[in-house]
Amino acid sequence: MAETATSIEKETGKIPNVETFLPILTFFLEKYCDLLYRDAEKIRAEWSMRSSYAFDKEVRIKVENEMIYGITRGIEENGALRLKMENGDLRIIHTGDVEQLRAEN
Repeated sequence: MAETATSIEKETGKIPNVETFLPILTFFLEKYCDLLYRDAEKIRAEWSMRSSYAFDKEVRIKVENEMIYGITRGIEENGALRLKMENGDLRIIHTGDVEQLRAEN
């Protein structure tokens, strides 16, 4: 399984300047916290549109010591991932490492 954690330095190849980065991070955190309180559905909709995993993706999810396989079916109101299992049951996944199994055509 691919590495799941990352950092700004790793992604950009540069150590971020805290004096520059912190105000930007704070601005966006405040923006999305305000939006969350006003319109959480808008955040879920935006996330779903941008997510490569939100809908109809065959995935494998590692949850603690268990490997779960299924097809994504969107997200819950609280942000948990909906997963359709092979037996047709819908399972709600609150945490885990998600990996897409098939490349998009």
